[in-house]
Amino acid sequence: MKNIKKFLAILSLPLMISACAQGDYRKAAVELQGHMATGNWQAAETLAVKNGKIDDKGKSKDLLWSLNHGLATIQTGKYKASIDSFDNAESLMKFDDLSGFMANAGSATASVLVNDTVRDYAFNSYDAIMVNSYKGLAFMLNGDQGNARVEFNRSAERQRRAVERFALEIKADQEKNAAGAKKNPKVNSNETVNKANDNAQVKATYAELESKAGYAPFVNPFTSYIRGVFLLSTAVTTGEFENAISDLRSVKEMVGGNSVIDADLKFATAKVEGKNSDKRVWVIFENGQSPILVENKIKSLMVMPTGLINFVYAYPSMKFQPLAYNSLNIAVDGREEKTLMVSDFDAVAAREFKDRLPGIITRAVLSSAYKTAIQVAGQAVAASAGKDNTNAQVFGLLMNIGGAIMSEATTAADVRSWLELPKQFQAASFTPPKSGEVVIKTDSGVELGKVTVPNDRNAVIYVKIQKTGATPVIKSVLF
Repeated sequence: MKNIKKFLAILSLPLMISACAQGDYRKAAVELQGHMATGNWQAAETLAVKNGKIDDKGKSKDLLWSLNHGLATIQTGKYKASIDSFDNAESLMKFDDLSGFMANAGSATASVLVNDTVRDYAFNSYDAIMVNSYKGLAFMLNGDQGNARVEFNRSAERQRRAVERFALEIKADQEKNAAGAKKNPKVNSNETVNKANDNAQVKATYAELESKAGYAPFVNPFTSYIRGVFLLSTAVTTGEFENAISDLRSVKEMVGGNSVIDADLKFATAKVEGKNSDKRVWVIFENGQSPILVENKIKSLMVMPTGLINFVYAYPSMKFQPLAYNSLNIAVDGREEKTLMVSDFDAVAAREFKDRLPGIITRAVLSSAYKTAIQVAGQAVAASAGKDNTNAQVFGLLMNIGGAIMSEATTAADVRSWLELPKQFQAASFTPPKSGEVVIKTDSGVELGKVTVPNDRNAVIYVKIQKTGATPVIKSVLF
């Protein structure tokens, strides 16, 4: 009886941990998406503060909510708060600590016994790169060109180092997964992982990611484009214009030529050659929502020497979201310019997720294998108990049933992601209008707002719309 009570107590712990870890985030994520769908960024900011326990100096132990708070406060115009939250996020990421991957053994162990939702948020390389891009944007909108330049340069450097960092991270992940597989002799983990990867649903997930992933690993053209635009807006030397040309050429190599990028290159080249003293206006449009992660749960029967076992594992897949609008129409001096894509963030996210997915599935299978071992052990105890040993039979039966319950209840995929990122970055660029008025419209002609731009200044107009019909964010800065 004492063993039975002890087992039930042990069984209840992962059930409670899993329920808490899954429920809190998923409920808050739905609420956050609701705020974004209407453009209520003040509510999104408040939600991030509450869930991340973010203090008035931007300090928090929760990386994901720090990221959400940092981007939400750009939209609400609280640039200092945004920078503080992104500073906190950087300190939690430790992106540049190439020796510290997977150092939290307790977190890794818990994910095996429960699921990945109990681990600290495993941020993506593009998350870290975008932190510096957005910090640069926040400084730029706040009129601090010096710090904006620093952050845009850091984002470029982090993008350059991302391949090296990711290789080390994946290696560490594989080593821990391999060690975990050896610790459970009850189930042939390697064979089970191979079967999981052969599953039709899993194969379909890989195929969809492959169709989306269009850029080189860990490369986001927006990082190069926004730095190029900033340099063109603020440059006073030939060297600065040449650096802008280099950034824009790299964007063209990644995205392909379009009239916006080509016009920017022509403008920058004329500046270098001393043939152009004109000013320029750029519209940067964050269009739609980045992919969300959804759970896929797969069940199969495994034949063991002690009997049949219900084997359950779960993994996340990407659900791609629609654009808010196909483009924006920008009315200037009686003509209309159109925003064009300068970065497909779906492709950025899909490429990295595709490379992470094998490790995610392996951890999911290992977690399920540990829970399966409880069922196997229970069947063995019940089978070996004598006819008169009722307690052993009951204990074995409870282990078998309890293991099955725990496996079903605690099997969950980690569906956390930085939800406020866009589906696409689009841009338009043009000579400042003689009228001084820039009118921003949807692709169907609905006016969203007006911005006044003097024709003797460079300007960047920032627009963010997460969902069709949402209240737009429109901000501008002059140089």
